[in-house]
Amino acid sequence: MNKRAFTLIELLVASGIIAFVSVIIAQVLFSSIHLNTKTEVIKELKQTGEMTLEKIGRMIQNSESITCTTSTLTIIGQDGGTTTLESVVDESTGVTRIASNSMYLTSSTVTLIEPLVFTCVEGVEIPTSISLSFRLRQKNLAATSYEAATETFQTTISVRNVLY
Repeated sequence: MNKRAFTLIELLVASGIIAFVSVIIAQVLFSSIHLNTKTEVIKELKQTGEMTLEKIGRMIQNSESITCTTSTLTIIGQDGGTTTLESVVDESTGVTRIASNSMYLTSSTVTLIEPLVFTCVEGVEIPTSISLSFRLRQKNLAATSYEAATETFQTTISVRNVLY
């Protein structure tokens, strides 16, 4: 009488190996998902910051007159309109954003974690260049510390309409 079957120990060993391989595959899958999420968050954060720098740069370069303090920048455009750039708290979301007197320059998905700072190099009537810096953090309430992203943005913008 020759029976062909697996013993209990063989079944337990095979089940253990399958469980171990499954745990490793699950960890690789979750790590991949977390890395993809963090990459997307950083990409969105950088796009928002660079877009904000570009908008502020265009306003400064096309200005007729500029008044500069450390925390605010008042620009009089070629059309005579006045724009004041500063950090403000959006009361509907509780997020600190960069704003002009007519619109927000940063989206509600990011928050300003270091203040918007302007440094002006004075010319005869208006500054010859303006350096600005700010630090943004992705506002994601469900994000773990692994997925949280912060980025510092800074640039120096030359003013076009300058009398030397």
